[in-house]
Amino acid sequence: MRLLLAGALLWALPAAAQIADDPILPLGAAQWLAQEASDGDGLFDRPRQVLDIETRGGRASFYARLGELAFRSPLTLGGLAQRSGLSCDTCHSGGHANAGFEVPLISDKPGNVDVTTVVFSHLGEDGLDNPVNIPTLRGVAQTAPYGRDGRAASLRDFVRDVIVTEFEGDEPAPWLLDGLLGYLRQLRSPPLPALDEAAARGAALFARPGQAGPACAACHIPSAGFVDRLAHDVGTGGAYDTPSLRETADTAPYGHDGRIDDLDAAIDHFDSLHGHSFTPAERADLRAYLDAIGQGWGREPVTFADDWRRLGGFLAMLRPGAESASPGTLLFVVKALRRELEFVNQRFAGLPSEQAALIGLAGQLKALTAAMVGDDEPAFMAQLDTLERDFEAVGARLAAIADRSLYDPDRLRAALGNR
Repeated sequence: MRLLLAGALLWALPAAAQIADDPILPLGAAQWLAQEASDGDGLFDRPRQVLDIETRGGRASFYARLGELAFRSPLTLGGLAQRSGLSCDTCHSGGHANAGFEVPLISDKPGNVDVTTVVFSHLGEDGLDNPVNIPTLRGVAQTAPYGRDGRAASLRDFVRDVIVTEFEGDEPAPWLLDGLLGYLRQLRSPPLPALDEAAARGAALFARPGQAGPACAACHIPSAGFVDRLAHDVGTGGAYDTPSLRETADTAPYGHDGRIDDLDAAIDHFDSLHGHSFTPAERADLRAYLDAIGQGWGREPVTFADDWRRLGGFLAMLRPGAESASPGTLLFVVKALRRELEFVNQRFAGLPSEQAALIGLAGQLKALTAAMVGDDEPAFMAQLDTLERDFEAVGARLAAIADRSLYDPDRLRAALGNR
């Protein structure tokens, strides 16, 4: 039943040639969104991704870029998730939380998902209907322990558990975990903004104990990223890891199981639990403070230019990778790149010449695979030279016609309306 309902969510966009080794469903992660959440959730815009090293004028390392590619690739996971185009990025778009993720029977509301279900892992099924809220991963390297229940002290152990136990993936190679951790450690929340008068009053209330419980700041310690690295029972049926309050502006619902719909409801819950007895004016000030510290990087439109720039960054990994990375790493990069090309290819549905150019690039990536398997370094480097040159030419060609593709919001909306 669960599989049938999940399958019913598939998009029926105009047919597009498949260029990945194993065909993925149209527009990748789109089929995992409920239909009513489709417009604006990953297809038209997405959370802006910001890496810490880039804010400081540097560039991501090979391993951080490898981790970003692995984070976006269904190849990292296993089972139905991989076969259906689900990746880490589906639920944690740009390292943030995808508040629009919803699948019948495994989501009780948008932003929640039951990860201990046979839909994702036969071995991970626990027989309970227990969705958890999808958290942002920005700043995750500073918020140990991990998991809503704080079950993992190490981020590396937690990532491995998600891949193998929750999503029935193969045991990840050390280089894959190194890459994923390199990427996750680069995810940062934006600097805290200056507080206006109302938010400053809210900060004082945040630090004021209640009559029956501690101050909000006792567990959400501002100087420690708004966490205390401990688990607490806050009246939700068990002890759960203290979440950060950064970037809460667009990550509702709240709580480990998403039972709290919005920030006003969160204030109600903790006011009742800890006896703060906030006046209406105090509630407004506290909300102003939560809004201030909860600001994120915002969203950005999905554009061809951004997608092609990202693809170019991944393609640039191949030359240094040929010098130092393992053959398994390079094979993964090439295969994942073919799937990234597939995402772009779907946006050019109905434009056969442009799709043919993308399929040609995919064929060149496949030729790189053959050279690697044959341990033919001269052939690999010659093919890479050709690929880099053709990538630039195809990019210029596609950019000139992007407004006629499904990168155009009106054309995409019309296509979705015909699904």
